[in-house]
Amino acid sequence: MLTIASNVQSLMVTNYLNNVTKDIGDTTNRISTGKRINSASDDPAGLQIATRMQTSIQGYGMAKQNISQGQALLNVMDAGLQGGVEILQNMRQLALESKNDTLSTEQRSNLQESFSALQKQYEQTINGSELFGKNLLANGADDINIQSGINAGQYSTLSAVDSSSTTLGVDAGSIDISTIANSDTTIEALDSALETLSMNQAVVGAQYNALESRMSVVDTMNENTTDALSRVEDADMAAETSKLQLLRAQQQMAMQALSLVNQAPTSLLSLLR
Repeated sequence: MLTIASNVQSLMVTNYLNNVTKDIGDTTNRISTGKRINSASDDPAGLQIATRMQTSIQGYGMAKQNISQGQALLNVMDAGLQGGVEILQNMRQLALESKNDTLSTEQRSNLQESFSALQKQYEQTINGSELFGKNLLANGADDINIQSGINAGQYSTLSAVDSSSTTLGVDAGSIDISTIANSDTTIEALDSALETLSMNQAVVGAQYNALESRMSVVDTMNENTTDALSRVEDADMAAETSKLQLLRAQQQMAMQALSLVNQAPTSLLSLLR
């Protein structure tokens, strides 16, 4: 009877010790990873929530990257438009100068040559305003969509603003300053083109501001989701450390108790001899 009782006690203490040892392992793992949930068995429902949040956070990261690329493209467009404005202004100055009736044939020819060079420079500037294989200033360019959210249909549209010399009517086949009469027509055409470029700059600026606003929204949602994820999966390091100390004390006591229980039958048998 003594042996049976001792075996039962030994089994009970052993089970308790095994449970405490497992708890120590789980607690140590939480402390080392900093995570409350390290496997599905830790918190199945919490793991599902954490997984959804992690997916959203990854989506926000990609949305931010897409928005940044859209802003980079708009910056290139803005630089191209500003360059175009400066070139057209220089062309207008030459057109004004060419209206002077005291110019010699050679002087007028030189002005026309400089004017033609600026026309080519304008075309190069507009055609060179490309990024990621896209040029929204070119003739025939299509609007593009930027995926700026984490769900289908959440996108921002960047509108093309045709600023080509042919569309604005400032190409070599449309204007020149070879005569005073042509210079008058050219000045009117350049004034109209400059007005168009100014409106195009306003469109680009508005689109950039819209992306900036969208980026702010995505940043806020990303931060909020990240904070929520932390509350779901992060371990309370202070509580876990305190718990680990308690478990180690319990483990030590269980080992001592098991040693005493295992020694008891031997002691009792020695008394019976």
